[in-house]
Amino acid sequence: MANTAAQTYVGATGVTGPTGAAGASGSTGASGSTTYAGSLASSSSVAVSSGNQTYLLTGTTGVTTATGGTSGSILTLIASGQATGICVVLNNGVSSNNLSLRDSANFGIYAGESVTFMYDGTKWVEVSRNLKTILDNVLVSSSVNITQTVEASSDTIATHSAFTFDGSTAIKFGFYGGVEIPTASQGTVRICLFDSTTSLGYYRNQAEIGAVGSYGGSVVNSSHIRRFVPAAGSKTYSWRGYRSGANGAANGGAGGAGTQVQIVCQISRDL
Repeated sequence: MANTAAQTYVGATGVTGPTGAAGASGSTGASGSTTYAGSLASSSSVAVSSGNQTYLLTGTTGVTTATGGTSGSILTLIASGQATGICVVLNNGVSSNNLSLRDSANFGIYAGESVTFMYDGTKWVEVSRNLKTILDNVLVSSSVNITQTVEASSDTIATHSAFTFDGSTAIKFGFYGGVEIPTASQGTVRICLFDSTTSLGYYRNQAEIGAVGSYGGSVVNSSHIRRFVPAAGSKTYSWRGYRSGANGAANGGAGGAGTQVQIVCQISRDL
């Protein structure tokens, strides 16, 4: 199932914040308090109040600029109300009123996550992020037979929730679980990561002489991580398997004393 744990922000007026930076051209710096300013609909350019402000950023339109800041102002944008797996993208820029993000790259935030900026008199410079590391966590509590012999028609082991990606952030896809190999001398089980119906390649579990499973081959602990930057947009990833030789399996259980543990499939940011 999807990891839907949300982070809740409780806004309060007058919460003590960092001391304001000195204003440009001798003007007075922003006060050392942060004001909860309510909801702010996302758009390419958002208007904010002067001083230190925290907004709940609603909607999914990418944000590129914020107007209304004064030198030393602190702005926190908290993604709020987006559906599970849907992000709002903060676009990096170098011009007047642009958001200036870490690594000079666009960044998508999901509901409950936030990014904080400081206005340097020209643009909003990122100073911190509050993020979820694991975006999706799928647990498989039963064994899945691997009977297909063609990669394109591989047997599905686990399917992740659909997620939108910003096209800039590196993502890690992890598979951790037991794999049963068909024959001790020649068989293989190949675990693949699929983007919708397209395989992104496989890694091979080769049979070795050792513990014998119900299909007559070795049982191995299989762990694999794929890291890459998904293209921007909505994606549905899944883990699948196919075999050579006789049938194999991906083995998962409910866990507990005397019971095999679950197969774990994760999507996480590589931060």
